[in-house]
Amino acid sequence: MRSAAAEGQGAVRITVDIDGSRGLRRYRATAAFGAADVERAVAATLEHPRFRPGYAALWDLRAAPGGFPPEDLARLLTLDRRYRERMAAPRTAIVVEGDLAFGLMRRFEMMGDLEEKGVAVFRDLEAALAWVEGD
Repeated sequence: MRSAAAEGQGAVRITVDIDGSRGLRRYRATAAFGAADVERAVAATLEHPRFRPGYAALWDLRAAPGGFPPEDLARLLTLDRRYRERMAAPRTAIVVEGDLAFGLMRRFEMMGDLEEKGVAVFRDLEAALAWVEGD
């Protein structure tokens, strides 16, 4: 079941879908987004009736050209630290399209030491899905 991450707060830029049978949270950017959109998506996840800590996460950001604004990098790292324990995702895959978005997300990954925390950036959705599901 899909839920909007920011209903009633303007355009929904990130949708949330939780698949309990696969133990997977899927986020999909529908347009360019910022840290506030990520925070709304995480809040929607925590309120979702099918949310369970320990589900893996897949962030499909291919529809957001360039990823997020570079000035949001520090805020996104703060959000990661704030919610990581509550989410308890064993693996988080981030899928992007284009060199700029890939470089920005790799920078995000390195600045937050996220690789050690089970976060990886991908260009290919199928590879990301296989990795996040432990294949």
